[in-house]
Amino acid sequence: MSAGEHKPDVNQDAKPASQPIHTGGTVKSTSHNISQSLPRSGSGIVRAQGDAVMVPFPPRNLASQAIKEGVSSVDGGGLVLTHVNVYLVYWGSAWTQNPTPSADDITRGVASILAGPYMSALAQYRNVGSGTLYGTMLVTTSEPPKTFSSDDVSNLLKDLIDLQTVPGPNDVDQLLYYVIMPVGVSSDQSNVIGEHFNPGEDILCAWVMNDGTLDSVTTIFSHELVEACTNPNGDGYQFDAPGQCSASPINWCEIGDICEGIRDDVNGVIVQEYWSASDSACIAPGSNVTN
Repeated sequence: MSAGEHKPDVNQDAKPASQPIHTGGTVKSTSHNISQSLPRSGSGIVRAQGDAVMVPFPPRNLASQAIKEGVSSVDGGGLVLTHVNVYLVYWGSAWTQNPTPSADDITRGVASILAGPYMSALAQYRNVGSGTLYGTMLVTTSEPPKTFSSDDVSNLLKDLIDLQTVPGPNDVDQLLYYVIMPVGVSSDQSNVIGEHFNPGEDILCAWVMNDGTLDSVTTIFSHELVEACTNPNGDGYQFDAPGQCSASPINWCEIGDICEGIRDDVNGVIVQEYWSASDSACIAPGSNVTN
């Protein structure tokens, strides 16, 4: 499937996080055409090591000490999400086949991350605060390509928005869509297992790959979450981290990139640490592990 030609027949079940968002019913798209993808911007990737999908878990104290020196923040003054509303889209019929992890497992993990202490230190970045799980959706008749692109993800979301089966970006303030992939598909970007980006039309979104473990999914989710909140369009917070990455309008160096591979347990959910400028360290507030 080439970029810009995603035309799903959509038959999906939407689940609100706490209250109904849309009425029920079956919706099918048969005529939506996107002849060319709009320019998009995005970054915040999580890179797999070699052929592995799982993010490595080095000893926290050694990894943290190795990256504490010389990191500086660059605030471009652009949009940050002070109270993000997350909408999860589980893509593919595989989610109906009792997979491990299940959609319910992931949803519970996401809800815990958003409601718990994990995001509290983001307040230092222009008062970014905690988030809300706004809703979830299971897309059951459209399948992700075996090798998918970010354009496939954005075209799926644009179809769902046009069909009014998910809330639009102008319907909910600070809405961030997450497309959660089933096991067995991979990105067309080598060694990339997660990304957040802006495909245009005021849409903010991310996708997360799935190696069949809940810990991997929640790690990637949390990495993209803190980056999407502090740098959704590339003109928010970036960093200069010697030996790792540098602030750039093209290749973003973000709050999660500096701490990539360093994970902690927060309220029973595995998350990735993120950079705290005020602590000059990678942290995960509420973590059960300490330096």
